[in-house]
Amino acid sequence: MATHPEIIAFTCDSDTEYDIYPGEPHWSRQISPVGQPSAHAGPGVIDQDVIDGFLTQSTMPPRTPSWTPRPASSRPARRSPRTRCWPI
Repeated sequence: MATHPEIIAFTCDSDTEYDIYPGEPHWSRQISPVGQPSAHAGPGVIDQDVIDGFLTQSTMPPRTPSWTPRPASSRPARRSPRTRCWPI
């Protein structure tokens, strides 16, 4: 993965949708799921990896979260093999 490898933990680039509109040369749309790991990340990405990756790349100032992460034992071990990204 050559383009933006630092975001594969939290951006599902394999499900990105690009739309162009005939007759509208200056109008297009890109929709990318954020908060889900890329299929290029491989198995074993857990929720905490997604959160850590996003916060590492975020330009927002750090803050103390108002929530407590689920225990590791209750997290899925890997993404579903029937989908390219984590199910919503």
